[in-house]
Amino acid sequence: MNFIETCRKAISIDSSQSHGNGDLAVYFGELCREAGLYVEFHDEVLNGLSQKNLVAKTLSSANEFEFILQTPIDTADPGIYAFWTKTEQNPFNASIYGDDLFGLGTSRCKLDFLCKLEAIKEIGVKNIKHPIALVATYGELTGMAGAIKLIRKTKLKSKRALIGGVTGNRLVTGSVGLAKVEITVPFTKEEIEARHQHDVVESSSSQSKIFYKNEEGLVHLNKNPIVHMVNFLENLPQGIVVLDIDGGLHYNTTPETAYLEFDLMGGFENSIIEKIGGVIKSLVELERHFHETPIEGYEPPFTPMNLGSIRTFRDHVKLEGCCKITSEIGEKQYESWMNQVKESCDGYDANFLISEYKKPFFTNPESEFFSSAKLILADVKNETLAKKISYTTEASVFSRLGTECLIFGPGEYLMGEQQANEMVRISRLNEAVNFYKMILERYVI
Repeated sequence: MNFIETCRKAISIDSSQSHGNGDLAVYFGELCREAGLYVEFHDEVLNGLSQKNLVAKTLSSANEFEFILQTPIDTADPGIYAFWTKTEQNPFNASIYGDDLFGLGTSRCKLDFLCKLEAIKEIGVKNIKHPIALVATYGELTGMAGAIKLIRKTKLKSKRALIGGVTGNRLVTGSVGLAKVEITVPFTKEEIEARHQHDVVESSSSQSKIFYKNEEGLVHLNKNPIVHMVNFLENLPQGIVVLDIDGGLHYNTTPETAYLEFDLMGGFENSIIEKIGGVIKSLVELERHFHETPIEGYEPPFTPMNLGSIRTFRDHVKLEGCCKITSEIGEKQYESWMNQVKESCDGYDANFLISEYKKPFFTNPESEFFSSAKLILADVKNETLAKKISYTTEASVFSRLGTECLIFGPGEYLMGEQQANEMVRISRLNEAVNFYKMILERYVI
């Protein structure tokens, strides 16, 4: 099986958030063993799903530093299969059109692991004199849970690491941090009782509506299907009760759809519709602040935020999302903006919580590692441009160990969105293989 056939096989294996990355990690482990690497797995459970970290190493002295090649191998969920028109409505059916390879995970980092492994194979494990660690992790979209577990449980020691990212084969020296936001909006007692009565009365009826994402991708909150749904609710006449409101899958991925079920049952004072509408307006205002404060040197040049999910419970509705954090915008400014959202939530009896925080990452652009990588990239693709990216990577985790990190990968950034007809150019995969091979020749042979 050649390199591209191996890539197609990897795309066919489901490693999405709702499935877990275990099957793909096992397949990658088999490939690593065939290449002569020593493989170990670290089994974990995340949100009830079995997950695996994979570490493939060359034999080394316990006192030596390892050159880390890390890649997150899970993907977002595929969403609506019908949108995958380039893969015959099957996101796991890797399809090639000229130089373009389509399928779930192609533009993310799933294939970046294979590019690194291919570079190791071309060099030959027997020719590697200094230890390397080829690492596949889970939980890229869930707070880098796999990378955090890995550094807590293993004895990886490294001065340098190449972190898989969606960079279009450009070097990245900085990425934003992340703050996960949870907002809980309560139903009134009258609404709770009305919803209960609707469930127990046999003759009750309801109306429902589904809202879909913009097929061109979501750049602003006002294009988010959850926001569309809330706007629709606010424009309905008085006298409805929300029975179910649901959308999205995860705080750090953009929703494909949002679902609403409601009934005409008489008006409610201080209804949850008014509360959620007010909270959404405060989030849209926060996003406006972000977009009006451009960040020089980042791509895209503003701090993105996301409203990823909304769920209905017995006595409340819960919204989850995230905003990205850069060191260029002061901490006090962020706190001021966040306090504005919190004050708005307080006014609607809603609870505002920042439940997760990752610091921004940056590496010294004057370092020897970066200078060498830049020269190698110039040989591979005649480009020396470096950039910073407005999404969070595992570099924020590995840099805690004092490891100097650079972010690199063949996939193309899609404004942080998971989109149908995701693709990567085969020529970029080959470029990535050549880059990794030359980096390894510089540092480990």
